[in-house]
Amino acid sequence: MPRIRASLARRCREHCHLLGDTPNPPASLALGMARGGMTVIVVVTHEMGFAREAADRVMLMDEGVIVEENEPDAFFDAPRHERTKAFLSKIL
Repeated sequence: MPRIRASLARRCREHCHLLGDTPNPPASLALGMARGGMTVIVVVTHEMGFAREAADRVMLMDEGVIVEENEPDAFFDAPRHERTKAFLSKIL
């Protein structure tokens, strides 16, 4: 399966949307492509280090509702929502 995802990422040149559930080598390849084009990548993860480093936007969902969305530095350094503050206090 990882080879298939990597192959799809290489073929996707513009206006491509990729959805992943964990950071992995094909996700890293796709992130490189996204930096130079129109690729949108959504990664659902609990790996906050990866999210902070790789994302342009970070979101926190609570019971299926987005409760906070911001740029990584603002999201991690100055969270606004109480749920975000509680989550980050437990993992950081």
